[in-house]
Parts: sequence; C-alpha cells; structure tokens
Amino acid sequence: MSRKYSSLSLKLILAVAFLAAACSKESQTPPPLGPKTQELLRRIPETEPEWVFNAEDLSDDENLYFVGISKKFREERDAKSDARIDAGNQFVEYCGVETRVFNEFLSQSVGLSSEVVDSTETKTERSKMRSEAYFSRLKIQSTSTEIFKEVQSEKEVGRFYKIKVLTRIPKSEYQRVQDWKKETKKERERIAKGVLDNKIKSIESNAEKGFIIDALREIEELKSKASQEETPDWELYTSRADEIRSSLLGGYKIIPLGTKQISMSPLERTPPISVKVVVLKSGSEAMAVPKFPLLFNSGGQRETIFTGKDGIATLQIPPPEAEGSLKITASADIDSIDSPLPKDAIQAIRSQSIKFHIDVKVNFLKNLAKTDFQLHLDGFKDGETIKIGDGFNLSTKCMRRCRVRLYTWDGQKAELLFNSGKRKLVKGKTKKIGKITPDEEGEYRIIAISTSDKFSNQAETGTTYDFQEFELLLKNFRSASFPKSETHLRLNVIK
Repeated sequence: MSRKYSSLSLKLILAVAFLAAACSKESQTPPPLGPKTQELLRRIPETEPEWVFNAEDLSDDENLYFVGISKKFREERDAKSDARIDAGNQFVEYCGVETRVFNEFLSQSVGLSSEVVDSTETKTERSKMRSEAYFSRLKIQSTSTEIFKEVQSEKEVGRFYKIKVLTRIPKSEYQRVQDWKKETKKERERIAKGVLDNKIKSIESNAEKGFIIDALREIEELKSKASQEETPDWELYTSRADEIRSSLLGGYKIIPLGTKQISMSPLERTPPISVKVVVLKSGSEAMAVPKFPLLFNSGGQRETIFTGKDGIATLQIPPPEAEGSLKITASADIDSIDSPLPKDAIQAIRSQSIKFHIDVKVNFLKNLAKTDFQLHLDGFKDGETIKIGDGFNLSTKCMRRCRVRLYTWDGQKAELLFNSGKRKLVKGKTKKIGKITPDEEGEYRIIAISTSDKFSNQAETGTTYDFQEFELLLKNFRSASFPKSETHLRLNVIK
C-alpha cells in the first residue's frame, strides 16, 4: 500500500513541477525588439556652465585652465576619468610638444618608469597622453554631467554618462616643460644630426662600392625619416640623397661584352653571353656594380645570374643541335630585389636591356661541288614559302647521263628522299620524283647530288644522317675525282 502511495506521490510531484515550469515559461517577459535610441534624461547642473565655452579666459598669472570632455560610458566614474584625461591632452598640446617628446620629458624630468610612459602612448600622431602619475597635478574645479537613457521598444534598457570637467594646472608645470625643451633641444638636434650623418655616410659608401640597390633602398629610408628628425638641416640631407640617387640612376648601364650578333654551326661550342653592369661617371670612368641580379631570357627559358665583383654576369649556353636562331635578352631581375623600390627607380632600372642574336647555320651547305654538268631540280622556286599541307611535285633532270640522289635537310638531320640506283638517268629527260607534302613548319633544303660515274657508297631511300654524318657524306662527294654536280633549293614551311 505504501509503495503505491509513494509512486502516486512521485507522479503528482512531477506533474506539478511540469505545470509550474510551463507557467513560469509563459510568464517570462519577451525581450524588447527594435532599434535602440538614446535620449538626454537630465543635465547636472541644468544649464551648461560658461566655463565649457571660455575656459581659457579663466587663466591667470598662476594657473592654466582646460576643459576635458569624455565619451559616453556606462559608469559615471569612467566618464569622469576619461574627461580628466582629455583635459590632460589639452595641456600637452598647449605645451607644443609631440607625444614621444613629452614621454621623454616624463621619463627624465618626472621620473616615471618605462611602464608608466608606455601606458601613456596613443595610436594617433597627435599629442594624446594618459599619464595619471603626471596629471595628478591636474585638479578638477568643476563638472557638468549629462545622463542619457537608452530606450528600446519604449522601455529603458540602460544609461550612459557624458561628463565635462574644468581642470586647473599650475603655470609652473607649463614653464617646467618649456625649460626642459630648451635644455634638451640642442642635444636632440645633435643626436638627430648624428643619425642622418651616419645614414648619408652609409649611402655614399654603398654608392662608391657600386651597391646601387642598397644605396637606393637607404636613400628612400632617409627621405621618409629625415623630416621627422629634430634638426633644421634635414632638407640638406634629403637634397644630398637626391643628388646621389640621380647620379646612380642616370649613370646605370648594362653593357654587352663581345658581339651581340653570333654566327655558328650546330654542335659548335657557344661563345659565352656576357654583360657588365656599371654606373658611368664623369669622363670615361665606369664603376662596376657587383651583386646585381640579371635575368637572361631566351624563348621562355629564364635564368637569374648575379654579377661578380667586376660587375660581370655570364650565361653559358649548351651547343645547339640544329639550325635556327636564338634571341637572348639580359635585363635587371626586379623580382630578385629584396627591398621594394619606388616606381620611377624601377622604371629606370628596367629601361636598360641588351639583346643578343645567335644564328645557327651549317657551313658545310656552302661551297657546293664544282659543276661538271648541269643538274636541274624543279618543283618550287628557291626560297619559296608554303603552308603545311601544301604539296609540290618534285622532279630532276641531268644534261648528261647520270645517277642522282636527293636529300631533305631540316636543320638537324638529312634523309635520303630519292636514289636513282644502278641505272643512269637519260640525258635531258625529266625524272618525276613524286608529290612532296611537308607536315611540319621550318626551314628546309632539297639537296641534289649527281655523278656520271657511280657513287662511292651504297644507300637506301629513307636512310637518315645526323649533322656530322651528312657533313662527311658531302665532303667525300665533293672531293671525289669523278664528274659531278650539286644543286640546292631552299623552302620555308609555315602554319
């Protein structure tokens, strides 16, 4: 019986708790909705005091007066403290010193620790100080308080305080700051002059050694900081820096060493591509520029090389394997310069560049064999240009009974296109070789060699020869004692 009663009681208790929670939930007041607004609730005193507008008129022989105005704060004491700090800021500006100078005054004259001085610094460039240790001398004479209420959905949800204070500080404090300024002015000027002297000496040293990037970087640093140093002569330093800058950029040159036009054969060792970076001075004097990044650009292949002590950078190119032309440009590698430079300096540096042109041709194609009889090669005109896929009918004719071989040369290899074999061609009769259709762009040659005797070697159509093999083949043919003839036709194939 007691167990049933206990079970029933527990159920009743849970039901009551559930209903109570539901009722409590329903009775909760929903949070106010809509935007928040602020309304002036009251002002203490009711009328704005006169000193808010004419505090300076209250100053006398012994005291200075300043008005400080706070921002809005939830706590009244925070607003009052902020207003007092603002009044202190007015005093600092009245003294005519910058924040960093006033910090030094506090440290040296008042004996504040570095912690206190650091806590007074502000993010703005104006003279905003927050030194409670110093401004304890700043006495509040009167206050004006504005109380605002914050309203949302016609209900008050909070309050704010904005306070204005009239403060007094002895004129002796102002005089103390001025006396300290006079005493330290010469020392500060001496230190500032020393800083700028060292900077200009470093610039001149780098310029004399040819380190123009370092010199240009330091010149920009000096020019950006010189006006901030406390010396009346700062313009003399920027003028000298501009002088050096003009001299470096005006005299900067990239000079090629050796010829810019190079002719060579395939597989021949390429002459080194060398340039020298200098700064030209008066007369013929040229100062080498070491550690200068030069970018050598050749058909998408890029390589950065830094100049040595002599200002020279050299690019070594592997021997080319085929005929063709190669253009190489040497210019400053701006991306390799660590420190950013102004746009006009970058433009001046980029304006200098040297272009090299390497022309690779096979010399053995010159000096054809001495003609003992006429050998004709027909199908296109010498030097003609055709498009890929356009075919031509090739034919040959000897003005004497002869054997003929035709080769194609693409600048890298040769291929035997036609071989008349053991039987000689009939004198004066045209032999049709067939239609030739190029499938790749480039410069080609059709080379015909002929003899009224027989060739010294056997060869099958389709045989290919590399540069050296084909050079030897032509050399042996041309030096042979039998009657011979040789004819070439050049063909340009484009897309």
